[in-house]
Amino acid sequence: MQDIIQESASFVLHGGNVSMEYDFGNNVWPVEADKGQISQVIQNIILNARDAMPEGGTIHLGCRNFYNGNTIPELAEERLIHLTIRDHGIGVAEELLQRIFDPYFSTKEDGSGLGLAVTYSIIQKHSGHIKVESQQNVGTTFHIYLPASARLPTTATGAASEAEAEKPWKILIMDDEDMVRGILGNMLSAQGHTVLSCSEGRECLKIFEEELARKTAVDLTIMDLTIPGGMGGKETAKRILKLQADAKIIVASGYSNDPIMSTYRSYGFTSALGKPFTSQELRSAIIKLQRQVGCL
Repeated sequence: MQDIIQESASFVLHGGNVSMEYDFGNNVWPVEADKGQISQVIQNIILNARDAMPEGGTIHLGCRNFYNGNTIPELAEERLIHLTIRDHGIGVAEELLQRIFDPYFSTKEDGSGLGLAVTYSIIQKHSGHIKVESQQNVGTTFHIYLPASARLPTTATGAASEAEAEKPWKILIMDDEDMVRGILGNMLSAQGHTVLSCSEGRECLKIFEEELARKTAVDLTIMDLTIPGGMGGKETAKRILKLQADAKIIVASGYSNDPIMSTYRSYGFTSALGKPFTSQELRSAIIKLQRQVGCL
C-alpha cells in the first residue's frame, strides 16, 4: 500500500503548491486489491483536497493496521487497513456531507460530482468502507478501511502480463468538465497512453483533423454525449467518421437511459461507457476494443 499511496499522490501534486506528509505504520498488512483502482481512489481524494486549499498547504496521509472489534460495524473482518487523507481546506458544510458520494453532486462550481462517486464504488467493490469528517474552514478527513490479506505480497504477474498486452494508444478526450478531463487523463496516462483533450465537438474535430494531417492519427476518441452550449457526442462522431471512416469512438455518458447508449453502434460509436466508471472498467473496454481491431 505504501508504494501505491506515494506514487499516486506524487503524480497528482507534481509541480503544485500543495505538499504531502506521510505517516505509515510499521509492517502494514498487505491487501488484495486492484492497484489501478486504489490509485484512482487516492488521486480523486487528493485532487479534492488540493482544490480545497487554493493558497497551498499540506495534505496528511496515513496508513496503519487496524483491529476492528466492531468499531466499523459495516465490515465483518477483524484485520483492516486504515487509510486517512486529511487536508486543511475550506471544508464541507455538515448538511451536505451525507450527499458527498452521490453521483453529480459537487460543492464546487465547476465540479462534475463523479470523482467521489467513483471512489465510493471502488471501495465498495473491494469490500471496504469509506467515511468522511469535515468542518468548515478547518478541513476534511477521509477514512478508508480495507480488509487485510492473510497472504504474503507477491509480484503482480497477472497485472504485468495484462499491461504488456495493452498497446499504448493516442487517445483524445472530449468532455466539458475540467475535472472529468483531468481524472480521465490521469487514468489513461497511468495506463501508458498519450492523451489529448478538449471541451466540445468543434475543438475535438480540429484536433482530430490536425493529427490526421500530421500522419499521427488519433487511435481512439472518448467523448461525452451531452455538451451544454457546444457540439455534443452524436454530431461530433458523425463528423469524425466523415474524416476517417474506421475511427474508433467510445461514448461516455451519465444518462444511461438515453437511447443512444443502448444502440450506440447505430450512431457510429464503437463502444459505450456509463459514468461513473472505474479505471479498470475503462482499461477493459480499451483492451477489448484493441482485440476486436486486431491490435493485440
